[in-house]
Amino acid sequence: MTQEYIANYQTLTNNTILSLDQYQKLIENSPDIIFLIDNQGNIIFINSTAQKITGYSKEHLLGKNIFNFIHPEERKNIQQKLAKAQTLTEVIFAGVSFSSANMTLIPLEISLRPLRLENFKKEIFLGIARDVTEQKKGEEFLRKELKKYSTLIENAKDGIIILQDGLCKFANKAAAEILGYSLREIKQKKFLDLFPQEEKARLQQKYNLRIDFKPLPIPYEAKTINKKGQTKTIEISISSIEYEDRPAQMGIIRDITG
Repeated sequence: MTQEYIANYQTLTNNTILSLDQYQKLIENSPDIIFLIDNQGNIIFINSTAQKITGYSKEHLLGKNIFNFIHPEERKNIQQKLAKAQTLTEVIFAGVSFSSANMTLIPLEISLRPLRLENFKKEIFLGIARDVTEQKKGEEFLRKELKKYSTLIENAKDGIIILQDGLCKFANKAAAEILGYSLREIKQKKFLDLFPQEEKARLQQKYNLRIDFKPLPIPYEAKTINKKGQTKTIEISISSIEYEDRPAQMGIIRDITG
């Protein structure tokens, strides 16, 4: 995103294909805020997009210190990155909350790169800021959805486990109660170790069939053994899923002990 803008800016400034007027139109019509600051954070140039996003006019922002608009809890981090960029001449990236003209905080993704221009005695920085409000809304919606489904899974009466490479990668509270182990203990065990020896060969065969996407009875019965040596009869169904971008199996467990 911002790397592309910086690369394009450098390419344009190193050739003379476009006129000065065309450069100005390109910058002014950018969907992102393009600005220049000195090494203290004072704004010495900013494009018209800033007003569309922040509500402040160019005239209001020119000469102001950019850190005065950044949330106090985030200022120190940006100032430290700016100081580091001066010595290492590297591009820095940061997410900031920018105080707008209507007193709301706008989430911006900012990139800053040191520039050395003959007309400026001080070191200056080229900055590009993108409004990521919609992206943040999407992330918040997803977070709430995940929390909602997480609550449903945790409060489900049936046990839910996720198996990957033969290991239990996830288990809900009901699974822990049915299997007779703590959540931590389940995640440290191989799936087949939750069953008595006489069940393991049969379950391994069914597990292999599911991995190979071959049909098997759903659900099927099995006996489990807990850490106290007690056995239960469960009904289990296994389906193939993706977990953390890798193939896995999800098991739904129900206690049917008579």
